[in-house]
Amino acid sequence: MSGFCVPRFASFRVLMAAGLALLASACATTTGPSSPFAMGVAASAPAGLLELCDNGGLDCPDRGDREAEAPAEATGGSAKSVSSRSPRIEDGYPNASASAPATETRIAFARFAEIERVNRMVNQRLIWRSDLEQYGVEEFWAFPIRAGLGYGDCEDFALEKRRGLIERGFPPAALALATAYSEETGLHAVLIVRTEQGDYVLDNTTPWILPWQETPYRWLTIQAGESLTDWRLVDDPAAPTGDPDTRASV
Repeated sequence: MSGFCVPRFASFRVLMAAGLALLASACATTTGPSSPFAMGVAASAPAGLLELCDNGGLDCPDRGDREAEAPAEATGGSAKSVSSRSPRIEDGYPNASASAPATETRIAFARFAEIERVNRMVNQRLIWRSDLEQYGVEEFWAFPIRAGLGYGDCEDFALEKRRGLIERGFPPAALALATAYSEETGLHAVLIVRTEQGDYVLDNTTPWILPWQETPYRWLTIQAGESLTDWRLVDDPAAPTGDPDTRASV
């Protein structure tokens, strides 16, 4: 099974790189109001993220408490393999509330310029390269900038943006990793910043920070609060409906 953000067409990467080269030097942009994600029942955290916790690449103090919830198979898929899939719902949460977790934190929208600087910096410093090309495996979450590398795929961009914002004093509970799907990217990972004006998407495919509703994605799962291992399904109107027990895992 392939990893995250494998574009459907080879030309997508070329167009993406060209677009970023033209727009990366743009000044900070204004953006409209957003709204918070609506979260549903508990779901599996991405396997690559759990592996990063296990190998010491991330501090996940509650990882042991959620050991039984780890997916056995690798997370991710190409555009062909995940187009009709939904995330796995965790056992034991059939009646979980769709409300936001109590640990949710929001930051002042006045700090948006700082968010834009970090987003632009990471997008400029990394060139997209798949895990299979870089590491010889289909899924491998990493911090390439911290390791002195210049390449990464979508989840690596997201992790580096999270690290950069935390180093600048942003509370971890206001930063959420999330997964989504589009025909162009396949299964995709981004960083979400929770502000007092709503939730915004820091994406490696564009220099613009957008309200989550204005992106081209079908949203799948999102980190619920500060815990890196506590994930929920996104209550996205664009997502497919059906019996949760029959949804395939990704």
